[in-house]
Amino acid sequence: MSHRVVGDAMHQLLTTGFNSIISHILDYGDGLLNGGYFSWTESNAAAVAASGGTEAAAGSSSGGDGGVPPMNELAVHIWNADNHQLTIIAVHGLNPTHTEFHAEATWTVEDKLWLRDFLPPQLPSARVLLFGYNANVAFQTSIAGVREQAINLLNRIASKREEAEERPIVFVAHSLGGIVVKRALVEAKLDDSYKSIREATYGIAFFGTPHQGGNFAKLGDIAASILRGVLRNPSSTFMEVLKKGSLFSDALVGDFRHQLEDYHVLSFFETLPMGSLGLIVDQKSATLGLAGLRERQIGMDADHTGVCKFESAEGDDYEQVSFNLVRLVKSAVKAAAERARIASLSVPSSRPLSEATSVDTVTKSPFSHLPYAVDAPFNTYSRQHDPTCLPDTCVDLLREIYTWADGKDGRFIYWLNGLAGTGKSTIARTVARKYFENGQLGASFFFSRGGGDVGHASKFFTTIAAQLAQEPQSLQRYIGDAVRKNANIATQSLGDQWRQLVLGPLSKLSGDSYPPSYILVIDALDECDNDEDILTILRLLAEAQTLRTVRLRVLLTSRPEIPIRHGFYQIPETEHQDFVLHHISPSIIDHDITIFLKYNLGRIGQRKPSLSASWPGEETVKQLVQIASGLFIWAATACRFIQEAERVFLIRKRLAAILQIGSSISSGIPFLQNVLKKKKKSS
Repeated sequence: MSHRVVGDAMHQLLTTGFNSIISHILDYGDGLLNGGYFSWTESNAAAVAASGGTEAAAGSSSGGDGGVPPMNELAVHIWNADNHQLTIIAVHGLNPTHTEFHAEATWTVEDKLWLRDFLPPQLPSARVLLFGYNANVAFQTSIAGVREQAINLLNRIASKREEAEERPIVFVAHSLGGIVVKRALVEAKLDDSYKSIREATYGIAFFGTPHQGGNFAKLGDIAASILRGVLRNPSSTFMEVLKKGSLFSDALVGDFRHQLEDYHVLSFFETLPMGSLGLIVDQKSATLGLAGLRERQIGMDADHTGVCKFESAEGDDYEQVSFNLVRLVKSAVKAAAERARIASLSVPSSRPLSEATSVDTVTKSPFSHLPYAVDAPFNTYSRQHDPTCLPDTCVDLLREIYTWADGKDGRFIYWLNGLAGTGKSTIARTVARKYFENGQLGASFFFSRGGGDVGHASKFFTTIAAQLAQEPQSLQRYIGDAVRKNANIATQSLGDQWRQLVLGPLSKLSGDSYPPSYILVIDALDECDNDEDILTILRLLAEAQTLRTVRLRVLLTSRPEIPIRHGFYQIPETEHQDFVLHHISPSIIDHDITIFLKYNLGRIGQRKPSLSASWPGEETVKQLVQIASGLFIWAATACRFIQEAERVFLIRKRLAAILQIGSSISSGIPFLQNVLKKKKKSS
């Protein structure tokens, strides 16, 4: 089995597979690292009606059942926080029973509309907008009807955002309402008048939305099953419109797929059958299959209609939803703030004022149009909970890296390589943190496969340059001048970007007012999506040895993939230092994992005094270390899985489930091989 296959299998296992395995063992709708968050109550219907916007029965105004009043399309705030920083927009699905106030009822049970009654205290800076539309007309007329409602959704959003177009958006959609959201984002990409809405959209929480065919059904059949699940004897005409699949054509799926990497996705799927109809939208259909950083898949202990309704804020399913949705919203706000900060950087010009064409030319920030990957730095908001090395772990290796970083020899690249899950990123964060705090970190870029801007190299050097430009002022000035001189630099080759935005400005530094060396931390280069770009980056970094006035030391981590090994073959051995993580003695690795487990599980014991004083116990820790098989990522995932449980009985249940998994396997790699075999059989 190749390193990449093993690594990819581990990545998939720890983002989705582990979740599914644990859930089945628990026979419980728990998620792993995933979740989502939204809440509401039907009592809001009166408030909506009082505001003049009611979602009456969703019958068609032409051809609908007689006596059913037409639905008033609406976009109503059910929670409007003062000085809100983000908008959550909830979109319902079909309404085959012509339920009055279906937009509210979709998210309501026992008079509890969780988006209004549970969510606001957890997200006081967010406002919640409810979008209502005539779903039956939309889906009965297939593509044309959905497109009309998608554009209507865009128009109503635009009318609410005239004064704050940059404010981030998170959509929440149930069932076929997710199709409307996807269609709206496709239309927004085609029509520049809605460009700000698409660019402001940070994430989407899908509840039971059928994105593709399931294990045993075509996509159109799944849509028809949704109708049948609510309305036992639906009209044959409506059924045929849904089943024939024009609404769910490959073209529509393909159009949205081009945007997948632009958003962070929460995919909630049902695990309980709807009576004799079984599962309406199974996991395969309800998920997009994106990488873990881009999509979180969460199984819910509910059927199709109950997957987005919660009786209590203390319920296990709601805790999953709230945890993940709150995290998504906070990341969106942080990302927006970071974009605004980068855009507002004011970089003085090195030219005399008399040489500038205007004062604006001197003072205007050249960074406002410089592409920046907000999730790239080691200390970005989305990574704030990622671990660093604990005291008394990785001692010898960190000492070696620090000695190299502070050294003056010609080995300006330190290549830390190892198999997936061996702790490369944790070490990279630790090093980045140390040199950030002493003012020597020039920049950091943490790649992540399938992670949008951090999954490719198009914003790599522009992001590095933007971080370098934060200080000192002269370096900021030189980089700013380079952008002014070549306004199209971001569209040019990686080589031009490197030499004009990074190498050139660094070469102009002189004197003793700067750190003797800048540390550049590049993590997971192997997760860049283009092998040629990987080779190009390595070739360009090798040019750093030409710098004379300052030293640039590059810590680079990756798996030992062929493109990277080939790239280092082209760099003289005297110019790089290598360390292979998976060659460390197993006893040292087990020692470090033991400390990690005791620390993190001990924190749970402190948080839950009702757990025994000896929690989790030496024998339990030994079993977990054995199951981890030298993989830090396994230990970290297991700890997070346990930590996210709020109740003591659930904490114990999750720990028991992990130990139960471990009792059936002897090591991590054979387990992965077994997962891969099952995956091949099911595909």
